Amino acid sequence: MPKEKRKTKEETFSLYRLASGKPGIKVSVAQYLEIVSRDRVLKTHKVTYKLKDGYVYHGSSQEEIRVIKRLEKHDAFRKLRGQCLCIPYRFGGKNRRYYPDFVVLTKTGKVVIIEVKPIADMATKQNLKKYKALAKYCKQHGYLYLMCDKLLRPYSKVKEEKRHGKVERAIKHALEDTGRFTAQDYKTLIEGKPARDVRKIRDRIGAYVAAHEGEVRQVGNLEHEMKRFVIVKA
Repeated sequence: MPKEKRKTKEETFSLYRLASGKPGIKVSVAQYLEIVSRDRVLKTHKVTYKLKDGYVYHGSSQEEIRVIKRLEKHDAFRKLRGQCLCIPYRFGGKNRRYYPDFVVLTKTGKVVIIEVKPIADMATKQNLKKYKALAKYCKQHGYLYLMCDKLLRPYSKVKEEKRHGKVERAIKHALEDTGRFTAQDYKTLIEGKPARDVRKIRDRIGAYVAAHEGEVRQVGNLEHEMKRFVIVKA
């Protein structure tokens, strides 16, 4: 008789496993609501989404809404509030303020601060400054933290992915030849490609920079700052 295939137990979704900064303190709902009492509605918000408890989230992108919907699908939180914590950081020689996208209270009473970013933008110089400020803030307060894309792929995992495809070779060769991978090099890579492939190339570029953090540095991003975009050796 043919051997039966072993059934592998499907892992249940865990926001705790995705997040960094473990173990994190445990708080009550009342304590959580005190933490997020300074809910901030951006004047420039572009999207809104109503949660099951009646709270209306005001955000700046559909990617944030997709993350919330995924978390709801997995029944991963008790409460969620947006733009309610101000985290100071320095960038470009100036003191700045950073408001992470949302703060979640998990079913087990953990506080998770979540920032949603496309993979292509995770490792920009400014976003890395924000991420490090977020990590420091959470460690001081006993919270968990997570920078992820719309599919809940965390920065910590993206950083571990070292691929050696066409995109990675193009970046490596440009850095070896001229010391810079520029917006023009990116345009050459995406020329004539359909939108789906362009998105994949963007992700590969972001993953390359994340995987080589400390070796290369990315300035600007591919969606809003094309003219400033460049990857150079750190």
